[in-house]
Amino acid sequence: MRRDPASYPSSYWRALDYEIERVRSANQPAMMSVDRDAFLREIEADRTVSRELLRAVVRAFTITALRGESAATAAGWHEAIQQVRGVVGAATRMGLEDVRPTGPHMPVPPAVPRVPPLPPWTVMIYEKRQPTERELEADLAYWLGLPVRLVEALVRAHLRARVGESDGATPEGRSRILEEVRLDLWDAILDAVKAVPCPPPTPSTLPAP
Repeated sequence: MRRDPASYPSSYWRALDYEIERVRSANQPAMMSVDRDAFLREIEADRTVSRELLRAVVRAFTITALRGESAATAAGWHEAIQQVRGVVGAATRMGLEDVRPTGPHMPVPPAVPRVPPLPPWTVMIYEKRQPTERELEADLAYWLGLPVRLVEALVRAHLRARVGESDGATPEGRSRILEEVRLDLWDAILDAVKAVPCPPPTPSTLPAP
């Protein structure tokens, strides 16, 4: 991002966009440089708080997903539930792999990017360099997928912290921790299902036999 006012575009409104972004607290180096992993470790420092936070985040995400346009029908609602279960299940596996990798045959996706892509207005038509289709797709995918990435990162960090403790040193302890985390996640999803029940099936337009 251009931080020198002398390099701002000549357009007043474009220059104002840059100035707003330059002075925003969220864009200051001290805020942008906060270590993500250290931040997650601080959340995990209080086990009771982190456990309730995990459940609250998964519950809120599931409720929001079930209220989405794609879940307006019974089939879409069930598909959303299956996808949410897939997200938390994959994040759980990644949390285990982070602590006790099972080998190269089980690749683990990388962590959430530390630095988000450029905001959309920096690659708009007003700039000299036009963005490529891949850049636009990457930017859109990142921001549209930010909630699910946050859920994935939190689940992964929570299990990684639990397994990294003394209780996770044995297979029995890891199995017990995994069962507890899965129960918490499933309880959060069930709470969301109670808040947003499945819509009634669409009546058939075919005449009765």
